[in-house]
This record gives sequence, structure tokens and C-alpha cells, in this order.
Amino acid sequence: MTTRPHRLGFLLAILLILANIPITVLAVASGLAVHGERVEEAKRTIEQAAALAAARQALLAARVRGMADTLALAPGDLNAGDAGLCARLMEELANRSTAVQRIEVAGATGPVCAEGSEPATGAGAGDGAFSVEAPVSGGGRLTLTISAAEERRVTDGLDPPAGVVIAILDRSGHLVGTTTANPALADVPGLIAAIEKTRSSRLELRLPDGGWMFAAVSPVADTSLSVVALSPLIDIQTAAWRDFALAVGLPLGFLLIAVTVAWYGIDRLVVRWVSRLGRVAALYGAGRLSVRVGSLDGAPREMNALGSTFDEMADRIERRSQELEMAVRAKTDLLRELHHRVKNNFQLVASLLSLEARDADAVLQAALGAQQDRVHALAIAHRVAYATGEVGGVPVDLLVQEVLRALRQSAGLPNDLLDLTVTGAAPWMLDLDTAIPFALLLTELLRAALRVAADERSQVVVELIFEEQGDVILKARGPGAESPKELGARLIEAFRRQLKAEVEADFAASRFEIRIQMSSTRAAKAI
Repeated sequence: MTTRPHRLGFLLAILLILANIPITVLAVASGLAVHGERVEEAKRTIEQAAALAAARQALLAARVRGMADTLALAPGDLNAGDAGLCARLMEELANRSTAVQRIEVAGATGPVCAEGSEPATGAGAGDGAFSVEAPVSGGGRLTLTISAAEERRVTDGLDPPAGVVIAILDRSGHLVGTTTANPALADVPGLIAAIEKTRSSRLELRLPDGGWMFAAVSPVADTSLSVVALSPLIDIQTAAWRDFALAVGLPLGFLLIAVTVAWYGIDRLVVRWVSRLGRVAALYGAGRLSVRVGSLDGAPREMNALGSTFDEMADRIERRSQELEMAVRAKTDLLRELHHRVKNNFQLVASLLSLEARDADAVLQAALGAQQDRVHALAIAHRVAYATGEVGGVPVDLLVQEVLRALRQSAGLPNDLLDLTVTGAAPWMLDLDTAIPFALLLTELLRAALRVAADERSQVVVELIFEEQGDVILKARGPGAESPKELGARLIEAFRRQLKAEVEADFAASRFEIRIQMSSTRAAKAI
């Protein structure tokens, strides 16, 4: 089964798309690489924020630890039971820094004194305090607690990326400080357990609502604290996919514009004019030889040249066709004249035979009459050949009618006693080389029967049948007649072999039938 061909514009569009597939694949691969880089870059930024917060917390802890070491080395016995010791130390620290919220002194045997407000102890409260201890002589210890306000200042000044929450946690499950509230900080002990379990600076946490949170962990040096920077994983992915869309969309957009412009240009500069030339060529091929391309205003120079070449070719073909038609017409006229002259010559011969037969005896008249009928058959074949307008083509039905009419007139049979019917498919056209032996065969088979019918005034019925498979059958019924003489029988056999036909004849006493069946191969030659 043949497939319907596609239009040129469609094929060009497919080729442009196929040609740009490698660029598209490269753009997508580049976009995916950019997506991965953006995700990694966002995670590194969060880690850097956590590391910066951890460094600032470490600086604060170091500063307080320095104050504690200074106090621990101060002159005097911190293990002495002096109730006002912590108040004096607190007053001294107040002149140095506001970071200390409370001071506690314990000796070898137990607490000595304490000064300042108690820190909040609820896990996740967000205002917990961080304590720094320093040993003193005699087995005691000095504890300084950093104020919650100072812890919040550590995170407040960080200015983390949008959506990132920074929290300071201790290992006991307290939330020391945070930049803002976050669902992941609702379960600080669970968050600390997850950090301890993974032992990694990066982890992804699943929230109770089903969402995911990215966490970057940075421990604070020389303390039990950890800084955690939290960001919703969907925010990181969304920003990365936005960059991916930008990285892929811009090249693909420009590529689409380029393909569209290229397709439009090809359509306007090539396909449009090729389609016009194709329509003109189709009309020309359908037989409208006067159609021309004409002027192609706005077309490229090459298309104009192609159209002009087509018009010149069509003009030359038209002139050549006219010359050939004139030559064929002249040849046809010559052939008509030739057939006409040949027919006239046969008629002249027939007339001479008729004149000769008038003064001859009966036997000679019969012999001359047979020859006269054969000459008439030859003349009829030539006359019908040029009378139809198709020189060299002889319709079988018209040939049979004319031969029967000549035989009827020669035999003196009235017109109403000869009945000819034609049935079946369209009649054949025989060439002259076939029509002549066919006419002579009919003459040899029917002349005697028609003469008997004329003498007895009986009916002769002839049926000409054209069958679908290409056979011609001629049947004749009439009064009985004698079998053809030796010469007639030889002529019938010769004409039958020349026509490659089948002849069945039953010359009975009362009636006869003649059946001529020609093969389809003969018809193919004749058409």
C-alpha cells in the first residue's frame, strides 16, 4: 500500500526539529547540571551561615571563659564563706561586659555564693543560657552564665538567606537561641538525636506535616553547643528549578524563534513558489497546455529562472506539438486519399468484372460474381478505414454491416429478409491488416447462403456478440446451402489461420450456423 506523500513544508519542519535535537539535549543536560550546582550552592550557603554563627558563638564563649579564668586567678580565697563575694564579683564583671547574667562560686565542700537571675530551663524555650566554668584553687569552681539577650544578639546580626532559620542548641536538649520560630524546632531533643545519629554536617529531616527540612550543623568549638541552620527543602529545590527553567528556557526559546524564522523564511522563499510551480505543472500534465507560470513577483531569482525555463519549455513543446499535429494531419489526409483511391480502384475492378459477366455463360457468371464479391469486400475494408475518421482503425460492427449489405445487394435479397443484431461490450477497432481477411472470411461464408435465401425468399439472421473477455462471436442462421467449393474452402482455412479464429459451420439441408470466435490477443493488437 502506497503512503500519501507529505508536504514540503511539513518535511522541512521535521528536519529542522531533528537538526536541533542535539542542541535541545545539550540545553537540558546543561540545565540539569545548573540545577545540581544551584542546589549544592544553596546548601553550601546554609552551611556557611551555620559556620559563621558557630564562630561568633565561639568568640562569645571564649570571651566569657577569659573573664572566668581572670576571676579564678584573682587574689583572695574564693572558697571562703564570704556571702558578699559573688556580689562584688558581679559588680566587677558589670564594668567589663553585659554578657554575664549570673555568677556562681562553689568550693570543695559545696556552694559558696551566687548572684544574678536564674536562667530558663525549659527545653525549646528559646531563651536558655549558656554557662562557662573555670576551676579555682582548693578544688572549687567558678560558673558564669551568658545572658539570653546576648545569645540572641549572636543570631540576630547574622542576616541569613531568605527562609533560613539559625538556632543554637545544647546537648541537653535546650534551645539557646534562634533567629525565628520553625516547625523543626518543636522537638529539639529529637533534632539533637538526629544530629548525633547521622554525625554529619548535613541532614534532611522529615517534619510531622510530611515536609522535608534541610539542616546544616556546625559545632561550637570548646563548648557543648551546636549551631543548626534550617531551610525547607522545597525552597531549595524550587529556587534550583527556577534556575533550571531559566537555563533551559532561554536557549530553547531562542532556538524556537530561530526554527520559526527559518521555517517561515523557507515557506515564503521556497515552498510557496515550489507549490505554485507544482500546481502549474499538474495542470500542464492534465492537458491544459496553454497554462503558464507567468511572472513570479517577489520570488527569489532562482525561482524566477525556474518559472521562466518552464514557460520556455512549454512554448517549445506547444510549437513542436503544433508542428507534429500538422504533420499527422497531412499524413492522415494522404492516407485517406490513398484509401479512397484504392477503394475506387477496387470499385473499378468490380465494375469491369460485372461488365464481363453480362456476356458470359452461367458458369462463368458465377465465377466472376464470386470474384466481384471478394473485390467488394476489399473495397469495403478500405472505405470503412477512412470513413470513421480514425485512419487505420476499422470498427467490427460497421465492417460487418457493410459486408452484409454488399452481399445482400449482390444476391438480390430484400432488405427485410436480412436481420443483424449487435450485443455485448463496446465494439472492437481492428487494424486494416486484420479487417481485410475478416471481411473476406465473412464473404466466403455467407455469400452462398444469401443467394439461396434470395432464391427461396427466406429469412437470414446474423448475430454479432462482443464478450467481456474480448471474444467476438458471429452467428448466422438461414436456409440450407451447399458447402464451399475447393477454392472457397482453402480461402476460409487461410483466413481463419490468419485471424487465429475458430469457425464452426453446419451447412444442413434446412439451416446453417457460422460461429467466428476471435481470441483476446487479436483484440489487443486491433485496439
